[in-house]
Amino acid sequence: MQTTDSIANEQLAGIIRKFFGYLPPIFASAQKTPQIQQNLYQQTIAAYIHNPIPLLFKEQLFSYLSRYCSVSYSIIAHSCALHPLGMTAGQVLTLLETLPPTDLEIGTHLRILATITSPILDWPERGSEAEHSLFLCTIFLFLLPGRAIHCRIIVRQFLGDTYYNALIEFLSYIKTCHFWVEAHPELSPETDQRVQNHLAALVADEPELINFFQKYNERAALENEHIMRDHLARKHIEEKLRASEDVVIANTQQLEATFEAMTDGVVVYDAVGNMLRLNSAYRRMIAIDLNPKHALLSPDERGDMLDLHNEADEPLPQDQRPVARMLRGEVMTGKNMMDIIVRSFDGKRKQLNVSGAPMRDQTGKVVGGVIIFRDVTQRRQLERRTHETLEGLLAIAETIVYPFDGQHQPDQSVATPASERLVQLTRNILGCQRASIIAIEPETETIHPVAEIGLSPELHQLMWASLNGIKLSDIVPEPALRAKLHAGQEYIIDTSKPPYDAYPNPFGSVSILVAPLWIDKQLVGMLSFDFFNQPHEFTPDEIALTMAIAKLTTLVIERERLLRERTEAQANELALLEANRRMDEFMGIASHELKTPLTTIKGYVQLVARRLKNSSRNVEILDLPLKHMLEGAGELLERTDTQIERLGRLVNELLDISRVQANRLEFHLEHHDLATIVRDAVQDQLLESDAVRRTILVDIPTEQSFPIIADADRIGQVVSNYLSNALKYSAEQQPVDVSLQHEGSVARVLVSDKGPGLSLEEQQHIWDRFYRARGIEVLSGSGIGLGLGLYICRTIIERHNGQVGVESTPGLGSTFWFTLPLA
Repeated sequence: MQTTDSIANEQLAGIIRKFFGYLPPIFASAQKTPQIQQNLYQQTIAAYIHNPIPLLFKEQLFSYLSRYCSVSYSIIAHSCALHPLGMTAGQVLTLLETLPPTDLEIGTHLRILATITSPILDWPERGSEAEHSLFLCTIFLFLLPGRAIHCRIIVRQFLGDTYYNALIEFLSYIKTCHFWVEAHPELSPETDQRVQNHLAALVADEPELINFFQKYNERAALENEHIMRDHLARKHIEEKLRASEDVVIANTQQLEATFEAMTDGVVVYDAVGNMLRLNSAYRRMIAIDLNPKHALLSPDERGDMLDLHNEADEPLPQDQRPVARMLRGEVMTGKNMMDIIVRSFDGKRKQLNVSGAPMRDQTGKVVGGVIIFRDVTQRRQLERRTHETLEGLLAIAETIVYPFDGQHQPDQSVATPASERLVQLTRNILGCQRASIIAIEPETETIHPVAEIGLSPELHQLMWASLNGIKLSDIVPEPALRAKLHAGQEYIIDTSKPPYDAYPNPFGSVSILVAPLWIDKQLVGMLSFDFFNQPHEFTPDEIALTMAIAKLTTLVIERERLLRERTEAQANELALLEANRRMDEFMGIASHELKTPLTTIKGYVQLVARRLKNSSRNVEILDLPLKHMLEGAGELLERTDTQIERLGRLVNELLDISRVQANRLEFHLEHHDLATIVRDAVQDQLLESDAVRRTILVDIPTEQSFPIIADADRIGQVVSNYLSNALKYSAEQQPVDVSLQHEGSVARVLVSDKGPGLSLEEQQHIWDRFYRARGIEVLSGSGIGLGLGLYICRTIIERHNGQVGVESTPGLGSTFWFTLPLA
């Protein structure tokens, strides 16, 4: 009698026979367990029969992966299933003998699949490159699932979820079948209808199939061993790569942190100027958060939006903008760096120093670039301020040194051109709103306004009327403050505090700095400046600068006073001589007094140099753009130092003329070779910054000696003066000739130039004190001197028992010479 289970089992077997046309051996082996047979059937229908993957692809994959099943049933049965699908016996053998893919080969096939960025809608065309790569990647997924993480990602991206899930389900079914047949080794291929129908034909066409089916296990074992060795080697390499990746990640994180921490703005661009990356410093620099669309614009649109200008504040042409230059391949470092002026999105105008370089691919094509933006707004303002300050100080010093032109007769109650220029320069240097100079008569302490700038015309007249002719005690009632002025000390007034808050304040000033004009221990005036109604804390630098200006201003005021006295004394010869004596005495005093402000100016230059040096210490080592910027500032200081040296020479001339007039010009006479003195003077002149590009031709006989008894420094001074004049009044491309001749008992030194030449009248007066030829233009080097150089040269040579002279023709140049007796 049949049981219910046996009836159900026979019914399922009938269903399977009806579906397949026969009862496959895998189902027959489960007949005694109906529930399991049912599960096998359902799994076969879902994962194999109804799977949307093309049948040929499934059978090829099933037969190939059966190489790794220890029971021959699967590989024989599924190889026979390929025959009715159109594959020849040779194609089947070729498929089965294909070696499994290595890691390196899988990388190539994954790159092929990765070129498809969106999931496929239809299965790849049969026999296509994509289907072949997918077939090998699927084998890799099946054999080495632990190493196929990246492979799974790419295959899933390529197939999409529907096909990918179908493929994974099919691979799971293959594993189930392999495990089942290995658990039932009694299964025989001969009982499978596919084998019965097609094996004979396959073997007849390709007899090698029998050998393959008999030895495939050995072959698979060898392949597995090869795969394992490859796996171990690959694992070792991967461990090294993983360690390298950790280092790369750490370095990347460090670079990212550095990128964001940089105080300079950094922007990375692509090949057409689109912004790829920009750090926080750049965002803050141009306030990009107020207009985020900035990063999405084209380079030209961004330049227009930021209102790009060059350093001269002229609109910057599109082809000269930083991004355009970089994309043309320019490397903007060193001298190629540029300054631009932009208007950030918060409305502020900023000056940015720009450096950068293009990025190129292996062929040298520009594929993008990096540009670094440095905010130098304050630094450039400091440089301009420093330059203006030094220029102002030098201008004040020149006002003292250059003689009065006689076109304006000074008067105590009227501002002179020199004093008006002084207050203008003082306001420019100190950046104040108002500056004024008041003269004080030393004997009576009567005050007189000299010059003022900053007040309205009405307040200017009020100041002039209220201050002229009153006493110092009327405007400085505190004895302690007057004592400070007489001692050469400055003081600061805060009109908002007692006792000054009780005083009339018609000018509305709050903080006033007053510096004495003090010379030869006498108070001759006051210099004051303020910022009107704006409170101001005076820094030590401002006070020191004010005192230097006051010293220079003192010399101007005293010089104006002496000039006035000399003008008034012209009617009386004795009075004129006395005034000239006092003028000469003043020159001596002024020469010594100029040493102090010149030292202050030089100290100010050194102060700026130290600040620039301290700034450079805070800059990272790789910050080469800043180094070039500081070098530029250093060049500015060098040019300023050259001007200071020129003033120093003028001061030395004043000292010499003072000594000449006082008959105190000292000489240290020793045996010397005049040829050596001349050569040294020429060499020193060539080392001067203004003469480095000049040509000086020297003709000194080597077979003769020129022994003299002289002060070598003074004779060198004469040669240098001759050379300096020749270089100054001749064009840069014209050489200067220097020669030394032996004429009996004397030696003659000649210096010839191709300058404008001198008329006979000018030749007669050129050696006079303070004489300067009219209409002679300085063609190179420093400016016009005091007219003392040749006068001093004549004095020096005559004290050495020699002679001086000049031979000149207008338009053809001049030859200045001197002779000295030979020892």
